Order: sequence, then structure tokens, then C-alpha cells
Amino acid sequence: SQFVELKNHSYTIYNSNGLQKANETKLLGNWMIDPEDSTIYQFNTEGKRIQLPQLNFQPLGNGYLHDGKLYVVDDSSGMIKLLDTQTYQVCMLGLYLHSSFNNFVVVSDCLLFIDKDLWLMKYNLTTQSITEKLKANCESITALNDQIAVIDSDQQNTSIFEIQAGQLRLLKIVDGEFWFDPSGVLLNYHDKYIDPLDKTLEVKTGLSKFCTQNYFCTALGATRYKSLFTSERIANMPDQSQIVDQEAAPLEVVHDVQQLKQALQNADCDRITQFPKEFIRKNVIELINHLTNIGSCKDETIYEIVGFYLVYSEETTVTMMKQFIESFAINGYEFNGKCVEYVKEMKQRIQKDKLTTIATISYNKLEIQQKQICEKLAQISKDMEELIQKQETNTKQINQQLTDSLREISYLKQKIGK
Repeated sequence: SQFVELKNHSYTIYNSNGLQKANETKLLGNWMIDPEDSTIYQFNTEGKRIQLPQLNFQPLGNGYLHDGKLYVVDDSSGMIKLLDTQTYQVCMLGLYLHSSFNNFVVVSDCLLFIDKDLWLMKYNLTTQSITEKLKANCESITALNDQIAVIDSDQQNTSIFEIQAGQLRLLKIVDGEFWFDPSGVLLNYHDKYIDPLDKTLEVKTGLSKFCTQNYFCTALGATRYKSLFTSERIANMPDQSQIVDQEAAPLEVVHDVQQLKQALQNADCDRITQFPKEFIRKNVIELINHLTNIGSCKDETIYEIVGFYLVYSEETTVTMMKQFIESFAINGYEFNGKCVEYVKEMKQRIQKDKLTTIATISYNKLEIQQKQICEKLAQISKDMEELIQKQETNTKQINQQLTDSLREISYLKQKIGK
């Protein structure tokens, strides 16, 4: 087999041996990532370095190729980024890992990852959703072909699985921490290794005698254990043939707001969390318009973005804040201080609004009572005026009658005196 000595360590892109750049001669095998300049590269059979355009983010750890897409961790965010090798569009997958290194693998159509709570989770790449919790207390996960090695954080042992039809089948549990190396074997730090081609998965000693000072490029990837590399291991490599005709620089994918709306309408929290944080922040009003539909969402980032908006927006209503607090009470028991502060602020505002409402109601009642009193006084004043006018009229009538009577008496006296 042909080996090329590398100047520095490189990450391996598993399952990428079938990826071929247009108009280039056949490559040695799996592509690699140079962490020095974020370049995806490989050597052709003539020893010439062939590379794809430089990534626009700093990758960390080995990557995986599946269905023409590269999955690798972005060092700055600690999250998995997905690169379409045809369009060179890049997007964030939205899965939160326990650690940035050796915390996810891609096998078949499944992406297995270790979450913040050390659970091994299964993410279906076809449906783009988390489907299962597989194992607790996981520290790291690595894979080669259809075999997976999971290190237990408590027991300090390694469970070796085989994936069949999307299901994990336990092959063996061995003492110590082992991980897959691109040489095709499982290694650990104590001069031990396991050959996956050995059906007994026996732990062997003497790993150090195979170790070289520098890394070498092999058909399986970059390794310091090229002596363990065999033709049988090449035969087991999956072949995902694909031609890449791409010279443009990577572009961040343009997400469709309509897709976010649809995910919100369907209350699909797994899909919502796949959108980049910055994209969600720019379209937070869509989340506000569908507040009732994120009630089952357990993603802290979503609550941080929505909480920030509700605290600082002039359009926030008490109903919105109550909906947010209710969702937080159900899902936010492990959220950080930022979300807690938002909830405290909202509760204070709701209480203040409640007191203001009570004061307003009391003031309105006083205004109504004052108006009623004024109306009553006005009516009394009107009645008094009418009564006075009536009395004045009666007085005038009485005086007129009295005058008429006196005039009549005077007339009668005159008549009698004659």
C-alpha cells in the first residue's frame, strides 16, 4: 500500500474515499482536513496533493461524509456543521454536544451524539429528528464502518457496538478507554489495542511498537500506526462514489423563513433547533407569533432569544410573558442564569402591571363616583331652580289674586257708600 508522510497532524473524513474531484486522477482513499488552514485534501496515486476550497470555519476532530454532506464540529461554537460538497453551502445542525471532541459519529443514516447530559442520542439524518436515547453516562464515541466504540464516564470501560438496520447490537464491553483510529483499530493510552477484524475483540498489548513519530496518509486516513493498516481493512470501507466539481469558497446557507414558520406551526422543536442561532434571532418575531407552539421545546437557546425579546421589546404583552413563564416552568429547570433573570424580570412586570391595573380600576371607579355625584348635584341644582321658579310663579299668582281681591273689595265699598 502507498503511504504519504504528513508534515503535521490531520483529521480524517470517514466514508469519503468515494469522493472524487473532477478531472483528477484517483485518490488514495479517505479525504483529510488540515487543521492549520482548514483545507480538505488528499493525495492522488502519484503523490500529488489535491484539495478542495478552504473551509470558512475552524474544524475540530474527525468528520464524516454521508449522502454528499460533510459533518464536522466547528471549534468556535462546539456544534456540528454540515457542508454540502456539491453546493459548498454550510449550515449549523443545531445539536448540543457534551464536548467538541469525539462526541459524534455518522453510521448509515444515523448520527449518534453525546448530549449535554452525557446521554448517547440517536439523530435520524433522513427525518432530521432525534429519535432515541440509547445510553447514559457516555464520555466519548468513535466509529469505523459499522462498528461503534462508546467510553463510559463512570465505569471507565468501553462498549463496542455494531449497528444493524439502525439498531445497536452490543458486541463486547472491555475495561479501559478505547477509541477508533484511522489505522482501522481501537487504541488506548496504555499500549493496548483491539483489532475489529478479530471477532473475539481481544485486548492486545504492544501498541507502541507500531507507532511512528509522524502521521502518514493511508487509504483509511491520517494515522501514526500505518503498520496496522491492511488490505482487508480497505475492503471493508464503504464506497460513496461522488464527483466534486467545486472551486468556489464555502457559503453559509440561506435559510428560508417559511421553513421556520412551518416548523413553528407544527411545533417541531427538533427542526426549530436546527436553524442557526443568528437566523433565529433575526426572525424572533416568528417565534413570538407562535409562542404557544414552543411550549414543549427544551432548547435553552430558544428561550434565551425569546426571553431577551420579551424583556426589551415595546410590543410585549402580559399574555406573552405568562406563556413564556409557563413554558419555562415546564422545561427550564436546568437553564442558566440568563433565562432565570428574564423570568424574574417578567414576573416583576406582570406584578407591576397587576398593581397598575388595580390602581387604574380604583381610579376609574372614583372617577365614575365623582361623575355620578356631580350629575346628582347638578340635578339637585336644577330641581332647586325649578322649585324656586315655581314658587316665584305661585307668589306672583297669589299677589295678583290678592290685588284683584282688594280691588274688588274697594269697588264694593264704594258701591255700598252711595
